[in-house]
Formats: sequence, structure tokens, C-alpha cells
Amino acid sequence: MSVRRPSPRFLALLLLCSLAACGDGAGTSTTGTPATVSSAPPLFATAGDANAVPIYVDGGISAPARALPNAIYTSIEICAPGSSNCAVIPHVLVDTGSVGLRLLASAIRAANATLPGALPQAAGTAGSVVGECLPFVSGVTWGGVRSADLHWGGSNYSGELAPSIPLQVIGDTGARVAAPPSSCTHQGTLLQTAAALGGNGIVGIGLFAQDCGSYCAQNAAPIYFQCAGPGACNAVAMPVARQIPNPVAATTADNNGSLISLPAGAAPQASGLLVLGIGTRLNNALPASSAILGTNASGYFTANFNGNTLPRSFIDSGSSANFMPTTGTVALPPCSSGALAGTGYLCPASTLTLVSGNRGSAATAATANVLIVNANGAVAGNPGDYVIPGLAAENGAIGQSLDLGASFFFGRTVATLIENQSAPGFPLEGPALGYTP
Repeated sequence: MSVRRPSPRFLALLLLCSLAACGDGAGTSTTGTPATVSSAPPLFATAGDANAVPIYVDGGISAPARALPNAIYTSIEICAPGSSNCAVIPHVLVDTGSVGLRLLASAIRAANATLPGALPQAAGTAGSVVGECLPFVSGVTWGGVRSADLHWGGSNYSGELAPSIPLQVIGDTGARVAAPPSSCTHQGTLLQTAAALGGNGIVGIGLFAQDCGSYCAQNAAPIYFQCAGPGACNAVAMPVARQIPNPVAATTADNNGSLISLPAGAAPQASGLLVLGIGTRLNNALPASSAILGTNASGYFTANFNGNTLPRSFIDSGSSANFMPTTGTVALPPCSSGALAGTGYLCPASTLTLVSGNRGSAATAATANVLIVNANGAVAGNPGDYVIPGLAAENGAIGQSLDLGASFFFGRTVATLIENQSAPGFPLEGPALGYTP
């Protein structure tokens, strides 16, 4: 997910198009050099461990009619703080490119009709409440800020707790926040439904401890709002301590970062793990073969990729494809015919593996092999596959960047170290990234 603000603490959702718009199914290209993706090094964590959160790729809530390729989901439980009034929310997008828990009010209501009203609203001044407008490349989410206990990992969501965590309730029907202000709607298309968002919500587990940080603490940007009544929402500066936090950082243990591990290869579905903490237990050590990259204060590193120098590059599980320039040493043309013509997906003549030379902060550097398949061939070759390693698209609105999206995660373990945190195996504090070959 990749963003349009001075800080990519909120990096915007780039799910591109559904398979209904792109064809009937997907799979690895059968043309050119066979696609090869390395197997993910084993983590000691297993499903059922307290800090192990199951994740899955299954095409999404509208599959097969409108399936989303490579969308990585999890299921979480939220409760009214300190109570047993709870709901399990499935198909929540796992996003290393943004920060914060964001759930659709409609999804909460469908799981437990009494729960939305039981979640306390964040209070502003003089009887007002807090709303938030978060801009993604794909659009904006608007909703009230409320609090809930987040339960995830372990058996039946009993493993880890983030108590009374502020979250954005997208499409909140509370009277004072039900109508988005014009300064929010002018920022882009509203993503207020599961179809528009690509899931029932987003769990943003990126590089930062809060979703906006010092920028929103020092500026009344049109992100946080104080809402005194219907149609009376005004942008305000929001202290860091009152912003929506990273759910990993807000968890009571194993809170310095996370590891994502997914299996290699094209498939109809895939299951993996989001492991909370890095080096905080025996089961979450950083794999010894991991490349390490520190990022700048905005979460970027510089990628030298296909003859391009791209200083705004990042790793983002919330992007369904690897987003990249179409020009360079090797031409990477968008699909101009077939089911994917005009979608932005790439259709090189054959499957390619290009090497990105990545440079990060504190003199960190590493290479990454980036698989690129012919998207038309992938769709036609294996209908019904929602896991498509090597799916790539033009970077479009995010210039000077290589976005290593969900397509990059298959067959790897990817680590996200949160700002100002340390972990065994990392020679620097976060924000920093690690990934296996």
C-alpha cells in the first residue's frame, strides 16, 4: 500500500484490478525461462504459537467472481475494551506498507451487531470526537477513531493482546463522523466498502510506531479531524500519543517488528504466518541468510533496477504486484492485448529475473532477485490460481520507485523492524527491512 503524504507512514493500497476485470484466473507464465522462486527458510514458529498469526491468500471475499491476485489476508478478533463483547473479522489485508488497524464498520456489524456502538470513540475537545482521513494511492478511507482490544495469534486468537488500541472504523455511522468532510473527499475516491478496499479492513504493520508521527503532531493536515457534529469536522494537529498506532508496536509482547513467511510457487491458495516479534523468542529469529536494509525516515531505500536509480523504493505486502518503471535496460511493456490490455500489468516477451541493487541507510546494501512474468500468460496458463509470483505492473503514480509487493513475498521470509527498535541480526535500529534470497 503506498501513500501521497510527506511520510509513507501510510503507504497506499495497490491491489490493481481483480481477476474478474483481468481474466478468469492466474498462474505462472509458461513462456520463456521457467519462473523460479526460492523456498522460504523455515521459521521455528508454527500455527498455534502465541506470536504466530495465520495468513492466507485465497482471492478475497468476492472470489471467484471478483478475485484479487496475491492479496494477503488474516483474521483477527476485536473486543470492546476489557469485555467479552467480541467479533472475529476475516479477510483483513496484511500491509507492511502502512501503519494502523482499519476495519469496515459494516464488517464489524456483520460479525456482531452490538459491537460497533460498544467501541469507545476517541474524544476531542468540547464534546467533539476524532475522525481520520487516510490517503492511499487507490483512494482514501474515512471513519471515526475508536478503541478496541485486539486479539491475534495463538489458539482461537488467545496468543497476543494489544489492549484498548485506537483504530479507524471505516464508514463509522456515528452521527458526528458519518459524513466525510470535503477536505477528505477531495483527496481521492472513498474506499468505504469491502469491494473498494479489497477486504474487510487493513492491519498496517509497517516500519513506524504511529500512522503519521511528527508530521500530524505539528500540522493540522487533512488527516486527523475534530468533529463536533454532522458536517462539522475540522482538521487538527494530533499528538503522537493519540494517533493510531502500529498494532505490532501496541502489542504487550513481541512488539519490535514482525516476520512474514509464505510458500513459493503459483497456486490457487496459500497459507503462511505473520510472526510477531523479531528475536524476542526462540521461534522468531531473523533467518541467518537475510539481507538487511535500513530505510530513511520516510521508509524508503534506493534501488538500482534495470538501469534506473529509484530513491523512493520500498517493500509492501499490501501491493498485489511488483510495481516498477517500464523503461530501462530491458523493456518491460504493459500488456497491450489480451485480457489484461490497459490494466497496467506487464507483459514481457518471456519470464525474466532482474537484479535490484539496493542501498539503504547506515551503509546497508543488498541485492534482490525480482521475478517478472508475462501477466497474460500467467492468467491464461493456470486458471484459478490466486497466488502469482512474479506478477508485475507499471509504477504509475509512484514515480522514482520500485515497489516490491506481495509478489515478492512468495518463497521468502520478510522482516519489518519498527523505528527505534532493535533485534538480533540487525546491525542497526529500525526502520529497517530484512529479506531472504
